Amino acid sequence: MDATAFMELALEQAKFALDNLEVPVGCVIVEDGKVISSGSNRTNATRNVCQNSQPSIGAIALLSQRG
Repeated sequence: MDATAFMELALEQAKFALDNLEVPVGCVIVEDGKVISSGSNRTNATRNVCQNSQPSIGAIALLSQRG
């Protein structure tokens, strides 16, 4: 995959957020050319301002690296 394809995935996540009445932000974490995590804002669904896309998928990515 190239950078454009990864951006398309992030945009899909943003559209998912918008469709669910969230701020339309999506995020994709890529390592060695592979998506290791992706997500979107969930602040309204969780009622937690810390549940925006970047910290949420960052935590998932870190946990997945532990093996």
